[in-house]
Amino acid sequence: MKIAFTVLVVQAISNSNMMSKYPLQYGCKRSIMNIMGILNSFKSAVAQEQSDVYIGQKAECDSEIAQKDLKLKIPKVHSKLPIKMQISQHSFEKIKQTLGETEKILNTISQHISLSNDARQEDTQSYNRGAVSLNDAINTFDDSIDLANALANALAKGQASLVQVADMTTNQCNQLLLPK
Repeated sequence: MKIAFTVLVVQAISNSNMMSKYPLQYGCKRSIMNIMGILNSFKSAVAQEQSDVYIGQKAECDSEIAQKDLKLKIPKVHSKLPIKMQISQHSFEKIKQTLGETEKILNTISQHISLSNDARQEDTQSYNRGAVSLNDAINTFDDSIDLANALANALAKGQASLVQVADMTTNQCNQLLLPK
């Protein structure tokens, strides 16, 4: 402890910057308190300087450690790049194959939809033709019923003979059966 204190005092005295800041006066009486104040000032200045040096050295060491870590990581990353490239290429090929299969499926589905739409359209047209034919048949039956009622009334009232009824029936049938 005494040695450290002596070294500290010698260093403080040899420091000219500190001497100009706190000049020693040999001619006057010095009290122990003045000396202790000067020594405390030296002590705090040395502690601050040591702290600054410590912070600078720590920053340097941290920087060197980071650089060494980076130098160690670079070869590892470079050695893994070909493997990652192969994995990426394999994944890319799988995606291309999947895309090709998906396009085939999409084309097949589009063809099925097109065929279904064509069949639906044809069925709709067939249904519409059937509906028209049915309506024509219903109208023909209605006309026939109306004619039969008219003829039956004419015969019942004696306004027409059987020959006239036969001629009217033949004419009406020809009109209904001939295409319009």
